Amino acid sequence: MIVGIVKVGPGAVPLEEFREAASTAAAVSAFCAEHSPPLTESDYLGVDGSAVSLQKAWAWDFGASALIEIEEWRQDIIEDIREHQAQRLAEVIRAEHPAASGNMFSCSIASQDNWSKLSTLDTRGLVVYPFTVYTADHVAYSLTDAADLTAALAALASAVLPERASAESYIQAVLVAADETAAIIAAAPYMAS
Repeated sequence: MIVGIVKVGPGAVPLEEFREAASTAAAVSAFCAEHSPPLTESDYLGVDGSAVSLQKAWAWDFGASALIEIEEWRQDIIEDIREHQAQRLAEVIRAEHPAASGNMFSCSIASQDNWSKLSTLDTRGLVVYPFTVYTADHVAYSLTDAADLTAALAALASAVLPERASAESYIQAVLVAADETAAIIAAAPYMAS
């Protein structure tokens, strides 16, 4: 089946993506597991998207419990916010580990993915410590053990999650804006950051 993944929230919330899965629960589990740090499954909902056009932008309206189409201009502004978020994660947001060490790690989407893969390998016992990782400035840092890896992941989460929440709040403002001008004004502070 085709499943739309949506972050649980008030009103109309844009779908994160569509994916093929055996069930809505399986789609949500797979979606959340792909992120680093992994997303909380209870924060996301899988909705049956089998009957919708995948070429259009859709949202889930928690007020009406239905899929709704998002206007193209509104979707364009949301995409701009998401692109700006990815740029900020790659170029501005850094995770320091250990605390006060000056070791600043990238929070880009690719970096988050690499940390997630490293965490998965560690849970399978496939990481040999010390394990060398590199900061955003390409300085080597040796993770000493699994606890050090967990602390690095916590530092990454503490840097990434507020940025995600900030971008999401601006997306919500765009979704409830009365018109295109109001939506542009609502997104402007984040786009200027």
